[in-house]
Amino acid sequence: MSGLQDKERWYAVQVKSQKEKSALTNLDRQGFVTFCPWQLRTISQSRPVKIVRKPFFSGYLFVRFNLYRDNWPKINNTFGVRRLVTVHAGQMPKPMPDEVIERLIASCDADMCIQSLGDIALGSTIRVVNGPFSDMLGQLQSVDSNERFTILLSMMSSELKVRLHRSDVIEA
Repeated sequence: MSGLQDKERWYAVQVKSQKEKSALTNLDRQGFVTFCPWQLRTISQSRPVKIVRKPFFSGYLFVRFNLYRDNWPKINNTFGVRRLVTVHAGQMPKPMPDEVIERLIASCDADMCIQSLGDIALGSTIRVVNGPFSDMLGQLQSVDSNERFTILLSMMSSELKVRLHRSDVIEA
C-alpha cells in the first residue's frame, strides 16, 4: 500500500448529548487515537460562581485512523457515539484538514483545554462556535481588552454587529 492508503487522517465523530467523556474513554479502549478540545467556562447562575470544563465543539470529537487499514465501522457502535460524520448519509467518513486539527492540538494545554488560537487579524473571517449565532461566519471588526470580539455577521440580506467572547469564536 502506498499514498493515501498508508495515511492516518482525523475524522469528526458526533456524540450523544453530553457523552463526550464516555465516547472518548470507549474509543481509547478500542485503540483509537482521539482528540476533544475543551474550554473553561464561567457559570454564574448559581452562588458561588463556578468554572466548568466544556467541550469546545459541543457534541463532537475527533478520531484518527487509517480508512483502509483500521476497523473504523465499529466507531458507530461505540457507547456514547452517535455517528461518524460522513460525506453523504451512510457513505465514507469525511476527513478533516490535518492543519486545522494540528492547530487546535497546539493551542491546548496538558488538560486539552484551548488556551489560545493565536492572534487573529482584524478583517479575518470568524466562525461562531457557541450561542444563538453558532456556525455563522462573520468578519472580525475589533477586539477589546476583555477578549470581547465585535463581529460583523451577514444575515438575511443585512449586516449585524455582535459582541462575543473570544471563547465563542474561532478563525474560519
